[in-house]
Amino acid sequence: MIDDANSVVATIPVSAQPNYLLYNPSNQDVYVSHVFSRTIEIISSTTNKVINTTDFGSGLGTPVQYDPANQEMYLANGTDYGSLVAVSSASNSVVGKISMGTHNEITDLVYDPDNQQMYALTTNTDGLVHINAVNSSNRVVRNVTMPAQPAFSSTSNAVYDPSNKELYLGDLTAGFFGGAYPVLAYNTSSNQISVALNASTYANDFAYNPSKGEIYAIGFYQRVLVLDSANNVVSTIPLSTKESLNFMVYNPGNQCVYIDSRSGAIAVIH
Repeated sequence: MIDDANSVVATIPVSAQPNYLLYNPSNQDVYVSHVFSRTIEIISSTTNKVINTTDFGSGLGTPVQYDPANQEMYLANGTDYGSLVAVSSASNSVVGKISMGTHNEITDLVYDPDNQQMYALTTNTDGLVHINAVNSSNRVVRNVTMPAQPAFSSTSNAVYDPSNKELYLGDLTAGFFGGAYPVLAYNTSSNQISVALNASTYANDFAYNPSKGEIYAIGFYQRVLVLDSANNVVSTIPLSTKESLNFMVYNPGNQCVYIDSRSGAIAVIH
């Protein structure tokens, strides 16, 4: 655990290969999912100890996301591909299951606070990526198929930009067929899809900085691309790490973006 002064203040032992972490503001617990594990560990932010280990039937590095509209946590169900499990913040028990149809795997979950819908990014048996919108009543209300670019079959993590109501995700496969790796922007208001950026390498994670109204994108090369709300690249930030970059997150407490790499180092951008 790292405080606002960027110092490690606690090390919390959990099971092997933790993959997703998410804070639940309703019960102030932290949820930890693991690669190839069906269990979710729940950490108390008061004691910094694991207080519950629950089998939610999930696995394969489950994405986790919180819905403030119904105060439920959503987890991709690894044992039943293409479905979501809804977990009550009050009881930490399963209160619903949402089917996505014939989709193979849920790769990421993103919440839109403007329309109060959860967006599940999924791969399908047709080899394409789909975005499924789930409302706070746990019903799928929209399914959008992402275009082949030329073979949009694998997607990055995604992020929502409230300033332009667009959800950003990267194509991880198009460059293998020649050309660029597009970053697509899906407008959750108009349901329109546009190419926000054609990059020389894939972008595998994004973060939104509300203090600047900008999107940060990282990929294989050791740099960060910064996009404004009009999808212009306004800055390219080089990083000293020689390894590829994995994930990043914005900290509203100190208005910094934290980026981890395969080398184990954490980069901090203000």
